[in-house]
Amino acid sequence: DSLDPEAKDNIHLKSAIKNLSQWIGLVHFTKNRPLLRRDLCLKTVLTTRVSMEYYAYVLPFVCRFLEKSTLSSIFTPSNPWISLLLRLLVEIY
Repeated sequence: DSLDPEAKDNIHLKSAIKNLSQWIGLVHFTKNRPLLRRDLCLKTVLTTRVSMEYYAYVLPFVCRFLEKSTLSSIFTPSNPWISLLLRLLVEIY
């Protein structure tokens, strides 16, 4: 399987995914702009991809994205959108 999380070649892919999610988070949260559902629906990604065994890629992506929310004055843990994503992560854990 090309997306086997244990494959040695995929270490670079996982690193690229983490870097991409940090960059996306940085762009959106520093400008206090939400990530629009039409661009990427993180709720759908979490609920569908985790059940399809892509958790080794999805969870780091979402977590690194949410790490950048600390740069925002609007997107705090009490924000409904952030709160929803955090609850989904807790359920998955």
